[in-house]
Amino acid sequence: MPDLIEVKTGEEDLEVVYSHRCKTFRFDNNTKEWKERGLGDIKILYDPSNQKFRILQRREQIHKLAVHHYLLPGQKLTPLASSDTAWCWYAHDFSEVAQGSQEQLAAKFKNSQIAGEFKAKFEECVSKVESLNNSSFSTPADLLKNDSSPASNGGAATAAADTSTKSKLVSGSVQPPKFVESETESSETGEDDEDDDDYIDSSIMFEKSCQLEKRLGENWDDLGTVILRIVYESDSDGARLMATDESDLLLLDHVLTADLAYDDIDECIVSWAALDLSTQPACHVKLRATFQDYDDKEIFIGTLEEGREFANRDGVNEGED
Repeated sequence: MPDLIEVKTGEEDLEVVYSHRCKTFRFDNNTKEWKERGLGDIKILYDPSNQKFRILQRREQIHKLAVHHYLLPGQKLTPLASSDTAWCWYAHDFSEVAQGSQEQLAAKFKNSQIAGEFKAKFEECVSKVESLNNSSFSTPADLLKNDSSPASNGGAATAAADTSTKSKLVSGSVQPPKFVESETESSETGEDDEDDDDYIDSSIMFEKSCQLEKRLGENWDDLGTVILRIVYESDSDGARLMATDESDLLLLDHVLTADLAYDDIDECIVSWAALDLSTQPACHVKLRATFQDYDDKEIFIGTLEEGREFANRDGVNEGED
């Protein structure tokens, strides 16, 4: 394989004030629903050069930005649908587009203690920003008073007037934080490794070992310990799931489609159904994966959902390749 060259992310000179794993969401004003943004460590970072704080999260495995914005005077957290494990807030977020966009974001943590620690650190940093009276944050801090957001009733209300007010908070002179995506690049050798499998040339979004069972008809077939991979394929702008055994024999291969449904059975087990392309002819099968721990299962589910988003964007359903 070609040597890998590390690309700097821009985080190297920043101080990590807070970091913990969580799942983030964005409120879609068109559908009036919360859409998942990513699963990974959410960080509050401090830049000593300009005394600014920012919130940043990268998606696990692929390291793509999910949340990236400055902390501004007056920003505050509100409970998401009266939950004690999730908070929501407004921000001018730069994770998706270079010019940034007005977003209502939410973060859901594993328990109330972790959520409380995030809230305390968030408010502490906002307070420091306000005390600095930084001229680049020209918006008054009281624009978020009397907040009435979609989160207060589970996302049902639109609160259009309040959204307009909060847009003022995060507009104006705030400039996008200068960051690049965290990734590695192959050095140019001019040669291809003919021994590499197709999925190695793709971007691996998920890769873990698990116990896999496949059901065709009435009986479950235990495939044993496998390496389960979800890979992103740039040529189709979509994702597929594959399983191989220790000898690299392909045991499962299917596209992640927009209509793929899964069942989160318990702490470590997930089941789903798909059109398996590893057999000739292809056939519909039910699948059940048992992971080593809860975190592996949660990462798998998060990556499944991200793959479905790719397919939903392109209109790919089961039976289409």
